[in-house]
Formats: sequence, C-alpha cells, structure tokens
Amino acid sequence: SSREGPAAAVAGSHRGLAALFRQHVFIGVVDAAYVLLQHQTKLYVVHLGAVSQEHLYQQALLRWGNLARIALSTPAPIAELCVLALRDPRAGWKPADGDPAKIGAAVAKLLEEKAAMLEEYLSIVIRDGALVALPQLIEGYAPPLNALPLFTLRLASHVDWSAEEPCFDSLARLLASFYRLHRVGAVEEAESEAAATPAAGEAARTPAWTVQHVLLPSIRRSYEPPAAQSTDHTVVQVACTEQLYRIFERC
Repeated sequence: SSREGPAAAVAGSHRGLAALFRQHVFIGVVDAAYVLLQHQTKLYVVHLGAVSQEHLYQQALLRWGNLARIALSTPAPIAELCVLALRDPRAGWKPADGDPAKIGAAVAKLLEEKAAMLEEYLSIVIRDGALVALPQLIEGYAPPLNALPLFTLRLASHVDWSAEEPCFDSLARLLASFYRLHRVGAVEEAESEAAATPAAGEAARTPAWTVQHVLLPSIRRSYEPPAAQSTDHTVVQVACTEQLYRIFERC
C-alpha cells in the first residue's frame, strides 16, 4: 500500500461554499451547534459539527502517512477501553453479544495485529495492548478523550479491514467522527473569551476559543465543502447585509 494513501479521494467541492469558507469573517457563536459567518454581503449560520467532521475526514486523507502525534499522558489499555465503551448505549451491546471482557480482549488482539499499519499511516500508536498516541489532524486541536472508549471499540467494529481502499476510507471517517467538534459553546462563553490569546494558556481554550482561533483558520486554508452541504441545512443563508442597510436607512 502507498504512503501517499487515499488523498485523491478528496476531490471536487461546491464552488459557492468553497468561497464562503475561504473568505469568511467570523461573526460569533449562535448556540451549541451553530456559528454565524459573513461572506461579502451575506450572513450564514453554519453547523460546525458537520463541517468539522468533513474537514477532519479530508485532513486525515490529505495527511495520510505524514501525521504528527498527540502522546497520551497515560497509556490507555485497549481491552479496558472496550469494556467501558460497551456500557455506552451507543455501542448497542446486548448480553447475547458475549462477555464484555472477552470482546475487549478480542479487540485488543485485532488492533495489535494492525498496529504497524495504524502507526505508519495514521500515527495511532499501540504498545503492549495500550493506546499511547493519537494523530494530530489539525495543529493545536485535540479530540474529546471522553469519546476514546467508543472510538477504540469502533476501530474493530466500524472499519472494513478486508480491502485497502474501504479500510482507509472507514478509518478516516471514524477518526473524523471521533475528532469532530461536538459543542461550539454558549454565547456567553464566546463573548467572555473573545479577548483570549494563546498566552492565556490552555485553560483559556474553551470550545468557542478553539473554533475561532484553531478550527476556522484551518477550514479557511483547505476545506473542500461537498455540494450536499448547500442543501442539507449545514449552511443556511439568514440575511443579506445590503437589505439590512436599506431597512436601517428607512428607520
């Protein structure tokens, strides 16, 4: 398999949305899911969870085989992560599926067998049955580690290991689902952090700060929005500033 990986899979984008994301001005946070962006004279609400997931999927493909690592502060035993994940209703575990400890051991065995490939292409590092590092898909951005158990379980259950192309694609999509922004932050939080700078330290890096200073700049540089996002309510035009100015002039 090629170290260049499946970067060619990131092809084609919606021209209008591409212009919006390349040239936008960040106006603010709408709620936990949406931000407000301006492009030229138009205002848009954007579902940043959906956009971040697609962007992170593209980053995984484009940086395939060339990803920096995020070292975990403590190695995370794979079997134990899987037992935790099976308690999550989203895992869909039922007693008929078998003993969680045995499932965890089977997942750990599978991922040990795939460890060399996962490390070479995606900087997912496994040592002695434990995860010790994850990929840095965007500089300065880390995944929500409370989702690590379910991600680990899904490395076994949601990845097509039977052939190279579907394997690569399902790994990239799984990473994107894990890393995606799940909460933008409250409006008050965004306003209180508006003046924050990197010098303020990690404690100041709320989700709203990360959106404005890490995620949106990365999206601006390289995001290729799929055409579906123009019609599935991911991006919705809410106003035209020219029309607003005319209204204000009449008042």
